[in-house]
Amino acid sequence: MDVFKFAYFPFVNAAATYVEALDFNLDELFTERAFEPIRERGKSRVLEAIGDGMMRSRNYRQISILTHPWMRNYSSFILRIILDMHMSSMNKNGNS
Repeated sequence: MDVFKFAYFPFVNAAATYVEALDFNLDELFTERAFEPIRERGKSRVLEAIGDGMMRSRNYRQISILTHPWMRNYSSFILRIILDMHMSSMNKNGNS
């Protein structure tokens, strides 16, 4: 898969492999100025999701209910990648 498609399909295994190959320290993602755009984008997406969740449309509520199982699995997948990257970073630095 083309690396640019990972932005649309970040949940595929190839995207996880690509992120692992970037070989950056997870702590840098939260602290370094270079990653500010990533933090801002993430914050924006979370706030957008919260705002959208407040919509009163019946159709939107049905969509939200039906997408919840997918979102739960996707969140678990992303969390697993982050934890794996963090553990890998700790192992490289000799921390256990």
